[in-house]
Amino acid sequence: MERDSVYTVLQRPCEDIYSVVRPGAPVKGPCGQTGPTVPGRPPSRVPPSRLIIGVLGVLCSGLLVAVIWLATLNLPVRPCPKNWEIFRGKCYYISSDSMDVQASQEDCAARGGSLVNIDRKEEQEFLVRKITERGGEWRFWIGLQQTASGEWLWQDYTPLDTMQLWCPGELTTGEEFGSGGDFYSNRHHGYLEAEEDCWGNGFDSSHYRRICERAVQI
Repeated sequence: MERDSVYTVLQRPCEDIYSVVRPGAPVKGPCGQTGPTVPGRPPSRVPPSRLIIGVLGVLCSGLLVAVIWLATLNLPVRPCPKNWEIFRGKCYYISSDSMDVQASQEDCAARGGSLVNIDRKEEQEFLVRKITERGGEWRFWIGLQQTASGEWLWQDYTPLDTMQLWCPGELTTGEEFGSGGDFYSNRHHGYLEAEEDCWGNGFDSSHYRRICERAVQI
């Protein structure tokens, strides 16, 4: 009887051996008493520097993917600004308003160009065709200017070559300026008479439209 009693007591759950618990939790012994705490590893923390490096890495990877994606689109590059015409490596702005010569030069410069130098007949034919398509005013300032001695130069001081497209009776000499004239005053400027497909000359105070030119954007 005494053996049976001992055997029965040992089979009670509260007298079982200690259970395996997670680290850091107390161990419960027989009948609910708490045993020693099992030492555990403290939770790990990511250093701030690693976190920052990780975020930057993700951003750089996203930027690289975006650049590669845009490169695969083969988007066309606009060779000329908006409202400019392109012809054989040059861009042309044909204005719709009128100004005197100085204001026209300043406007072209502000647009990244200058008054047009026409050095090929094909170039003038292109400009006349574009002006005709638009209609309206026919006189446009170009980059021709006359010295007091009567010499005609382009505004970059390049002399006229053998191609001269003057309208009949429009080629003037320095005698019209009188004595004391200089390159910066009392001078004539050339304009394109689009309706006649030739060049005229006018005083710098005259108000005409203008044609600006600039190189294409690569």
